[in-house]
This record gives sequence, C-alpha cells and structure tokens, in this order.
Amino acid sequence: MARRVQEAGVRESRLRELGFGVVRWEPEEVVRRPADVAQRFHAARRRVDPSQVRALLRYDGQATTTLYAASRA
Repeated sequence: MARRVQEAGVRESRLRELGFGVVRWEPEEVVRRPADVAQRFHAARRRVDPSQVRALLRYDGQATTTLYAASRA
C-alpha cells in the first residue's frame, strides 16, 4: 500500500511539472459533497496557466489516454 501511495505522489509531481493541475477526490465525496469537489476543481483551474502546459494529450476513443511530454526546444 505504501508503495502505491508513493507512486501516486510521483505521478502527481510529474503532472504538475508538465503544467497540469491535480485534484484528488474519493467517490463518496462526489456523491455526498459534490460542491466540495467542484470547489477543489475550480481552485486548481485558477492555479494553472494553460499556456505553461508542456505536453500533448491523445485520446484514442477508448477509456485510456496517452500523455506525451513535449519539449520546449
């Protein structure tokens, strides 16, 4: 379990380095306190500058997506 938490933290850090915002929630929160979750999403959007995102996202029509780091060279 501790390894999974650490790996999730590494993934979150990498997403932030690429310029993305990260919001965490539990399924129960979405059902019982959706306004709280929405507030966190809005707060994350205010912190992120879309012009600073350094990645490309490809959606292939399936449940998974692929994120590519893009160089600024």
